[in-house]
Amino acid sequence: MFLLIAEFFGAQIVLIAVIILVLKKTLNQQLVESAVRQLETLNPAEIDKDIIEITAVAYSPLNDHFQERISNAATSKIHHAINLKVMIDKKIKGGLILKFKDQIIDHSLVSRLKEGGLLR
Repeated sequence: MFLLIAEFFGAQIVLIAVIILVLKKTLNQQLVESAVRQLETLNPAEIDKDIIEITAVAYSPLNDHFQERISNAATSKIHHAINLKVMIDKKIKGGLILKFKDQIIDHSLVSRLKEGGLLR
């Protein structure tokens, strides 16, 4: 009987862990998407035309699709190619931070939790 209970709860714990991982991956992708979308919809007048590099700080590696969208969005706003530097930082807990000159687009999970008063 004890083994059956242990197996039952063990399976539930594994299932919960899988669900948490799927939710975290989904949330991460949504935060990355929202950061890229904000860059794409940014008014060109709000961007310094002298930008030569954008630093993308991501929780996990950015796929080619997102890297291309970031580069294309920046190029269309400032009318010249930029260097995209991608850095991985697990401390942001999810999402993406885009830094260019003195501007920051912060769609990290840590910043969202701080904004919501759930984290100091």
